[in-house]
Amino acid sequence: MGNPFTTAGRAMATYARNLKNAPAAQYVTQTAAASAIPSMTTLPPPAYRLSDSRPISAGSLDEIEVEKERLKTAAALAGDPMPSTLAQTKSKKKGGAFDFVVKAAGSRWTFLITLLLLAGWAALGVVYGPTDTWQVIFQDTSSIQCYISATLLMRQQQNSTRSLLETICSMFSRSQGNERLLRQLTEKQLMALKRSRRAMRTDLTNALETKEGVFDRAANAVSRFLGSLSALFLYWVGILVWVFFGSPLMWSDTWQLYVNTATALELTFTTMFLQNVRRQHEEYLARCLQSIDVLDRGLEMDLRRMTGDMAPNPVMASQPLRLNRTETAIDFWAFVVGGSVGVFLSCAVGVAWLAVGDVMQFDDNWWLIIGTYTGLMGFIDGFVLRNVHHRETVMAERHFALLAEQDLRLFALLDMPFPEDDRSSSASDSVGSKRSRTLASRISRWIGHVCEVPAATTASVVAVVALLVVASAMQWTETGQLLCNTPTMIVEGFLLLMLIEGHNNAEAKRRNQYTDILDRRLMLERRVAAWGDKWELDVDLDDTSITDVLSTSEKSISEKYME
Repeated sequence: MGNPFTTAGRAMATYARNLKNAPAAQYVTQTAAASAIPSMTTLPPPAYRLSDSRPISAGSLDEIEVEKERLKTAAALAGDPMPSTLAQTKSKKKGGAFDFVVKAAGSRWTFLITLLLLAGWAALGVVYGPTDTWQVIFQDTSSIQCYISATLLMRQQQNSTRSLLETICSMFSRSQGNERLLRQLTEKQLMALKRSRRAMRTDLTNALETKEGVFDRAANAVSRFLGSLSALFLYWVGILVWVFFGSPLMWSDTWQLYVNTATALELTFTTMFLQNVRRQHEEYLARCLQSIDVLDRGLEMDLRRMTGDMAPNPVMASQPLRLNRTETAIDFWAFVVGGSVGVFLSCAVGVAWLAVGDVMQFDDNWWLIIGTYTGLMGFIDGFVLRNVHHRETVMAERHFALLAEQDLRLFALLDMPFPEDDRSSSASDSVGSKRSRTLASRISRWIGHVCEVPAATTASVVAVVALLVVASAMQWTETGQLLCNTPTMIVEGFLLLMLIEGHNNAEAKRRNQYTDILDRRLMLERRVAAWGDKWELDVDLDDTSITDVLSTSEKSISEKYME
C-alpha cells in the first residue's frame, strides 16, 4: 500500500490541473470507436420485413453468418488472448461515491420518498398549525436540500454532457473508419453495393418508440407543464397575490415567511423532479443508442469482410466552444460546485452552522443563517446551471451537425440520396396549431435567453453582494435575513422552471437527432449488408458462387439450416 500522503498529494495536484483548465476538464474528450473485427464480434441475428425481392428462406444465411461469428469468437476466447491492436476498447470508468449519489438522487424511490416527506410535513402543519417555527424549519430544510440538489444537478449535467460527447465522437470515429473502408473497395464492389437492396430491418426500426409506464407518462406530463409558459404565468400570479396581501399583514416577517414557505415547497419539488426526469430520459436515450450501435458495428463488420482491412478506427476529439472570460469564470464555478470540493465546502458550512448554534442559543436568527447562505448560493447556482446548460446544448448541436456531414460522405460514395430532416416542421400537427403556439414559444424562448446569457449570471453575483451589504447594515436581524432569503428564493424558483423548459427542448431535439441517425444507419445497412447475398446484388453470379466461398465449417452449418 502506498504512502497516503503521497496519494493525497497526487490527487490534489490532479484536481488543481483540472481546476486551472475547468472548461477543458468538462468539455474536452477524445475516443476511438472499438473496431468491430468480424472474427471477434458477435451481433444479434437481424429480423427483416417480408419483401417480394427477398425470399423468406433467404434469412437462413443471416443465421449462418451469426453462427459463424459465434463459433469464431468462442474459438478465439478459448485460444490466444486478443491482440493488443484489437483490445482498444477502454473499459468504462466506474463512477465514484459522488456519482453513485448523483444517480441515486435521480431515482424514482428518492423522488417518491421526497413527496412522502413533504406530505408528512404538511400534515404536521395542518394538525399543529403553520407557526413561524414550523415554517422556518421547513425553509431551512428545503434550502439545504436545494443547495445539495444544485450540486447534484451540476454534476449530473457535467456527466451527461461528457457521455454525450464521447458517444458522438465514437460514432464519428466509426463513420470515418467506414469511409476509409468504402474508398478501398474496387469499382466492381462499389457498383454492386450501389445496386444492392435488402429488406428493411424490423428489429430496430421501432427502437425509438417510447414505451412508458404509468409513472413515466405522469412524469413527462408534469415536465411538459412545468416547462410551459402557463406554469410561469401561474407562478408569477401567485407572487403578485402574495404582494397584494402585504399591506393587510403589515409587511411583517410572517408575511415574508409565507412566500418563503411556498417557494421552498416549489424548489424542493422541482429540484428532485428535474433530477428524476433527467435520469429517466438519459436511460431512454441510452436504449436508443444500443440499437444504433448494433447497426454501426454491423456496417463496419461487412466492410471489413469486403476489404480485409483490420486497422483500428481513428481517434476523434471533441471541439469545445471558445469562451470569453465571464464564461470561463462560470465554468470554473460550475466545476467547483459540481465536484468533490463543492461537497466538502457544503459539509464545512453545515458543521460551522451547527457549531455556532449553542452560542446563538438556537434562536430564530440561527435557524435563518443556513437558509440565508444556501438561498444566496442557490440563487447564483440557478443562473450558472441555465448558462452552462445552454452552452452545452449548443456544443452538442455542433457535434451532431459534424456527424451528419461525415455521414453525408458515406451516402455520396454509394450514390444514395441523403435524407432530409423534416421533423422540425412536422412537430406541429397542423399549420393552425403551429401558429397558435408561435407566440408562446417566442415568449418562452426570449425569457430563456435572458436567463442564460453570461450577463445574467454576473448580475446575480452583483445582486447577492448588494443583499449582503443591506443585511450587514441591518446587523443581520431576522428582517435583514428574510430580505436576503425572499427575493432570491422567488427568482430561484423561477429559474428552475426555466431549467425544466430548457431540458424539455433539448430532450426533444435529442430524440429527433437519434431518429435521424437511426434512419441513416438503416438506409446504409440495406445497401452494405446485402453485399454477400446472391439474390440481392444485381451482378452476374452463378448458382454456386456464394457456396464456394464458404469454408468447410460454414458449409456444414449451411446444410444444417437448409434442411
